[in-house]
Amino acid sequence: MITGRRTYDITNGWNGTHDLGGSIPVFVLTESVPTVVPKGTTPFTFITAGIESAVKEAKEAAGDKNVYVIVGDGVLLFKDLDYRISMTQVEVRNYAGVAHITYRLQKDEA
Repeated sequence: MITGRRTYDITNGWNGTHDLGGSIPVFVLTESVPTVVPKGTTPFTFITAGIESAVKEAKEAAGDKNVYVIVGDGVLLFKDLDYRISMTQVEVRNYAGVAHITYRLQKDEA
């Protein structure tokens, strides 16, 4: 899973264990790596090299599984791409206090 630093901070790093499954790796886009990470079962990797680096590392970690991107009101994750993408909503899962929305991404032609 890929998320932004703002979402990570708001959730306090999910107190160390993400709701989707504690062992799912979470890649956090950030300008600076936090000095303290909550202890738990979720492996966090902090990416300072941008979204493309985060996607590459997340895909390598996921193997044949899906990669999720969590976006919010923070820094735009896709603003520096040299192409446009479209997102089609595929699934919504509601949990206490949060909704997880799955999108299919498609690279648009210029």
